[in-house]
Amino acid sequence: DPSTGQLDWETRLDWQDFPWMRLYPLEEPPPVNLRRLKAEVAYHDGNYLGNFAAELDGPAGTFSLHSPVSGDLQQIHLPALELAAGQGKAEGKLGLRFAAGLAWEADLTFSALDPAYWFEELPGRLAGTLRSHGSLRDQQLDLAADLNLDGRLRGQPAALHLQAQGAGNLWQVPRLEVHLGDNRIQGSGELNRQLRGQLDLALPRLGQLWPGLRGQLGGRLDLAGSAAAPQGTLKLEGQRLGLEDLQLRRLDL
Repeated sequence: DPSTGQLDWETRLDWQDFPWMRLYPLEEPPPVNLRRLKAEVAYHDGNYLGNFAAELDGPAGTFSLHSPVSGDLQQIHLPALELAAGQGKAEGKLGLRFAAGLAWEADLTFSALDPAYWFEELPGRLAGTLRSHGSLRDQQLDLAADLNLDGRLRGQPAALHLQAQGAGNLWQVPRLEVHLGDNRIQGSGELNRQLRGQLDLALPRLGQLWPGLRGQLGGRLDLAGSAAAPQGTLKLEGQRLGLEDLQLRRLDL
């Protein structure tokens, strides 16, 4: 606007089958490819408002991602983000701030989401929630996260639960739990002047985790000391371990 000296503009974008690989050639094509992107953005008085809709191809088929967008040069908000992949969905809100470092806020809900759209080796269905907020400023991390996912992966019952919060040298991880089929990883820890934590591994059927992996593995990690001088004790026992053509009859550590 010449009368006010402000820069106002509007733009529309419609890309379809853009030849990304010609501009950025890779030895192997990425597992996810952008098929189409449509976007509208209006900028006025230092703020922008718009929306986007994308169609992408992954190992399990086509999925879509769309949301309204608002913000300015220091932040961006996606107030109604929705990802649809087959019968699965992820929806919620996401915010990023770039002033004086990086800060974020995420509130997402997942339903019947199939990871095979991104990782061919992990077909299944997962449902749950992710709540997280935090910042990274002057190399100092401030974080709160609560992740809860349940469902099935590779034909086996699966779960991932994580609770963590902290800032600087004060941290708490009251719950870390991962299980897939017969395999379990559980742990917790805290840092408050002293470091205390433990992680238990019970992986009797590694073949349930990933194609080509086999054998069994168990152990425990105990943490102690301080942030400046951490200490740890690790015990591992494995039998008939293998990955593809690699084999290890026994492991004691």
